[in-house]
Amino acid sequence: SLTRLGTSINVNISIMSSRGKSNVCNTWTRIAQSTPALWTTIHLEMPRADGFEQLLEQWFQYAGKGLLNVYTTGTLDDGVARAICHHSSHLARLDEDYDDPITMLDLASTQLTLLPVLRTLAIHGDDDVEFRLRPILQLLRRSPNLVALEVEDILLEEEDEADDTHVLSNLRRLSLNSSAYTILGCISAPRLEFINLDGLLANNSEDVIPFLQQSSLSLHTLRIGNPIQIPAVHDILPLLPSVTHVEFGYMGGRHIVQELFTTVLAPAAILPNLQSLHFTHLINDPPWDAILQVLSARRARIRSVRLAIGYESAESGISIPADALTVLKELAAGGVDIWVGTKTGTLFHVSRE
Repeated sequence: SLTRLGTSINVNISIMSSRGKSNVCNTWTRIAQSTPALWTTIHLEMPRADGFEQLLEQWFQYAGKGLLNVYTTGTLDDGVARAICHHSSHLARLDEDYDDPITMLDLASTQLTLLPVLRTLAIHGDDDVEFRLRPILQLLRRSPNLVALEVEDILLEEEDEADDTHVLSNLRRLSLNSSAYTILGCISAPRLEFINLDGLLANNSEDVIPFLQQSSLSLHTLRIGNPIQIPAVHDILPLLPSVTHVEFGYMGGRHIVQELFTTVLAPAAILPNLQSLHFTHLINDPPWDAILQVLSARRARIRSVRLAIGYESAESGISIPADALTVLKELAAGGVDIWVGTKTGTLFHVSRE
């Protein structure tokens, strides 16, 4: 095995005979083929040559009983999809980036009876390509131990939703883009700990609210990506008293940031256990008064603040006003870890670690 080879191998192949080189290659081939851990993570970029599924099948056999992590990009042909399905009992992660969603999803949803060790399912696509909801739900129903689900950059077709709600009892992490929110009407996740919602708007929050009412008991981390609308955020945050960490992506104009702090985050009853507040992309000139008023009011609980300011093309000259800097120093002296900066540098940083 590899553990018996030592930590350093130096072979001068250039001075070997052809027979010697062949022996070295054969030795390493045997070592590789007898080491299952080398074959448990496979990245497939499609399309491949005809007959590639036989080679893939051989790779899976080399992995033995090891848990498989399969990453695919492009349009899978039937043969490759069937090879993956054939080893579904060992599939721990399936990460699919589609040009055409039909082959793998439809095949997997009809041929797979169970994915007993699948812990991560990631489906990525193209916003211009429509995906069907039912094959995705079929995969979820066949994955009793699923821990993480990512459905991003896809557009779900308009179709009838499932008649019943499927409980994903082991799901801890969920990441969705706004065009995939329809899934939320078909599932619940009572042990969910992390949720990422991209594109939270007033016209789609109605898909999110019933799900959170059933699935937010254990939720501690909320990430909201761009774009967002304040009414939608205002609707969902009161449903999340257990959340301790909130992260916002791109926030748009100054008035949006102002409204977020003054009307949504200011009331103490909203997010009463908030300990960490991060912004990954604030405007160049954020409303410091509103931001610092909220942080000061929550200083008894809040422990971490991260404010990334500015657009990459306009970061020069960004600074923190003197009065805002005074308040930040007071918060830091009270035990709050604070980082304020841009994509290219730090403006203020105090860490207790």
